Amino acid sequence: MKTFLITLALISAVVLISPASASAATNAGVKPGSFWYGFDLAFEKVNLFFTFNSENKVKKALKYADERLAEAEAVAENNNTDAVKTAITNYEGNIAFAAEKSKDVSDKEKAKALLTSIADNTSKHQEILADVLAKVPDEAKEAITKAIEVSRKEQEEAMKQIAELKGEVEQLKKEVDELKKKDEERQAAEIKKLKKEVEELKKKPAPTPTQTPTPTPTPQTPTQTQIPAPTPSPAPAPVFQPQPAPAYSYNVETSVVDYKDAVAIQATVTGNKGALNLILSGSNKSTVDTDYISDSDMLDGSETKWLHLQKYAESNPVSGIYTLIVKEFGGREVFRKEFNIAGCKPTITTHALSWKPYLGSGQYGYQPDNYGLIKFTARNDGDITCYIRWIDISLDEKPFVAVLGNALSKKSIAPGETAQVTVGYTDIVYAGNYTLTAKLTGQIDGVLKTLTTYTTSVSVP
Repeated sequence: MKTFLITLALISAVVLISPASASAATNAGVKPGSFWYGFDLAFEKVNLFFTFNSENKVKKALKYADERLAEAEAVAENNNTDAVKTAITNYEGNIAFAAEKSKDVSDKEKAKALLTSIADNTSKHQEILADVLAKVPDEAKEAITKAIEVSRKEQEEAMKQIAELKGEVEQLKKEVDELKKKDEERQAAEIKKLKKEVEELKKKPAPTPTQTPTPTPTPQTPTQTQIPAPTPSPAPAPVFQPQPAPAYSYNVETSVVDYKDAVAIQATVTGNKGALNLILSGSNKSTVDTDYISDSDMLDGSETKWLHLQKYAESNPVSGIYTLIVKEFGGREVFRKEFNIAGCKPTITTHALSWKPYLGSGQYGYQPDNYGLIKFTARNDGDITCYIRWIDISLDEKPFVAVLGNALSKKSIAPGETAQVTVGYTDIVYAGNYTLTAKLTGQIDGVLKTLTTYTTSVSVP
């Protein structure tokens, strides 16, 4: 009994001294291989089991995933292959659990926020895993590569679900707009009817007042006859005059900006109090994004809204002409402006690549030096920010490990900016001359496409 109590106290001590919010950038806490590591994982599972709110389950699972990556980084420095594999396996489990539980959140806004958190976290995780990949022994590289694939898959699934939720919200907004339109049409019909009735009343002549005839006195009655007072004419019917709606004036200033990892039209409206609809349409006249400004938003005389040119974060919009229209809820248009978007136009201009000899696992050849990194210089000649997903690289059409394309040092390039984009590679290459092909890829309105292709000759070594 005494031994059991001592053990329980030690377990409690580990739980209490474990950091409350470990992340891959701060503290790893208890590491794989430690006697207490199993207790640490068991405590997390118990904590998740007794967390009955799905939203909180997702948040805790993401926090635990950060801890697993921190552990992998820590043990990678010691060339401890088994410990790295253990941390990575547990990381995959945490990410899968978070993705699964996010589906149980019924509130669309909360679900969208959680999915955005999963997408952002997994994007950061891929960068951390690429750094770990350059440090671990060859025996652990396969596990790290698989973890990057899992992280990328969950990121893309989260982004897909975000797009679906946004579509549902947009459909609801569309239905609300249709109801408002029907209500406006009904009001317009009633006003038209009232105006018609007023015109008809104006055309009718005023009624003539009637006179009561004076009675003739009889000779039998010597007394004086009383003549009644004439009946007064009825007052004319009141004429209904519809009151015109108050005329509001507005000033709208616009600019193309980056907002929440996406290209957007920023619209700042100043003027009187009034409710407004903001509608952004594309070249084919279909609605791209909508928003509205309420009376309460304009109490201080100004309000700023952002309307995105694309449906997905870190995605590039389709080039073409976009039109922003601002209308009052009554239908009066107060502002219209067209934006000619040339689009994202990246170009890879140069690369930096050196080779080092490799001897291991019965193979002799060469690998890229500097932890297997290849550096490219890219320039954006477009008029909007370019968002990059990864680089696909091949030597004589033999692809590198494609998953490593996520190890980007730069994920967005501003218009006119030149930036360095870095990707990792660990395959073995033999001496000779090769054709190096690099394809810079990104999403165009949610569809993955090649943004630019770079081809050059390289010699190994």
